[in-house]
Amino acid sequence: MINNELSEYHLVKYIIIGEAGVGKTSLAKYYVDREKANYKYMSTIGVSLFHVDKIINEKNVRLHIWDTAGQERFNSIVQCYYREAHGAFICFALNRRYTFDKVENHINDIINYNDDKIIEYILVGTHLDKTSERKVEKEEAQKLAKKYNMKYIEISSKTGENVDKCFDIMNDLMSEHVDNMDENMSHPIIKYGNKSKYCCMK
Repeated sequence: MINNELSEYHLVKYIIIGEAGVGKTSLAKYYVDREKANYKYMSTIGVSLFHVDKIINEKNVRLHIWDTAGQERFNSIVQCYYREAHGAFICFALNRRYTFDKVENHINDIINYNDDKIIEYILVGTHLDKTSERKVEKEEAQKLAKKYNMKYIEISSKTGENVDKCFDIMNDLMSEHVDNMDENMSHPIIKYGNKSKYCCMK
């Protein structure tokens, strides 16, 4: 919900990236719609957009959460959406080693498409409910996150464990950008009597 007392809102772009089947869509769906993962895999075609309104540091914020396809054949489409991202969730499945081995490739792709722009990153280990099948130890993932100055968290979109915390961490990282009134993030709210509407919503 927006705060009608304020005259503007801030548009924040998040991207969720990782190999196919790691649970990127499930992460977004749980946070936005409270829809739990059922592990019936359906691949994302290209990109999907989720959005949710939050108040961060007493400012209206609309989060655009771009869920990207993990299949290689969609790379040329997906990478276009890396541009102008404010935050990136880089996901791998705790029970699938090769998805972790691809993490650095995804980081480098984002860097290449954003030049010197500062982007906040979170490394996300998914499928925490499948710890008996774990192929990547927590310490190893933490070491990689530290190398790139990222936060690290393990989540389950099936149980909901740590999903909100994952986004809370990113939202906290975004709060400084919002406080600094980044001109690329600020948009007016158009008021109609007692109602308010976002201008330039996408």
